[in-house]
Amino acid sequence: MWAGNKAAKASSIISMQQTVPLSAGVLIVIPVRGGSKRLPAKHSRLLRGHTLLERTNQAIRMSGLSAPCLLTTDDPEIAAAGQNLGWLAPFLRPASLSTDSASSVDAVLHAVDWYTKENGADPKLIMLLQTTSPLRSAAVLHEGVALLVNDESLEAVVSMTQVQTSPANVYTQLPTGHLQSLGQPDNHCPVFAPNGALYVIRTSSLRTHRTFVPPATRGILMSNAESIDIDTQQDWNMAEAILDFRITRMVATK
Repeated sequence: MWAGNKAAKASSIISMQQTVPLSAGVLIVIPVRGGSKRLPAKHSRLLRGHTLLERTNQAIRMSGLSAPCLLTTDDPEIAAAGQNLGWLAPFLRPASLSTDSASSVDAVLHAVDWYTKENGADPKLIMLLQTTSPLRSAAVLHEGVALLVNDESLEAVVSMTQVQTSPANVYTQLPTGHLQSLGQPDNHCPVFAPNGALYVIRTSSLRTHRTFVPPATRGILMSNAESIDIDTQQDWNMAEAILDFRITRMVATK
């Protein structure tokens, strides 16, 4: 998963300050399914004054990226909300690509195929942004593109959080019912997991590998607070609490 040699793996999650040229050829794809089962109407609710779509749009605008935003949704109201933000929403996603078991890769490639047909060529890079990650920073978006633009050996960049354990302390259950460690007892290397907030990938790589985490992938480390993925009411409450804390801290420092 990580690019580079063993010595570079531990430092492959990094922060960089680099410029992103407008010629980067980025297409931002925003997949949003209607009919949330665990948190009904979450995309129309206000999270401290802004919807999840609006918070995603704010991050895009503040990132400095100049790229078209293509919304793929099966919900006419969500499509209209996206259009009001200036996003492209030229179609409703087919039902076959809108089920719980549908592949996110298929849904994104369906959107990219439309874009390619309209523009005559694939975009160079695809940025996948899920609106359920409303606390990610604009800097993360900028950094994800900058990493790919400045390193031709990379195929993708993925936002991650650090798992607070080692492989040696993670177990699977054998058919016998016994537990088996996934790592060696002396394996204390840091472990990371995608948080769903950001995927940036070369279009050619996505078409070839059909995954957002191809072999030559780098990670961007995000804090647990930034990584909240809103799926339940508890997630929503935690996001509100973090936003309230940020406002309180800003007021206190003035």
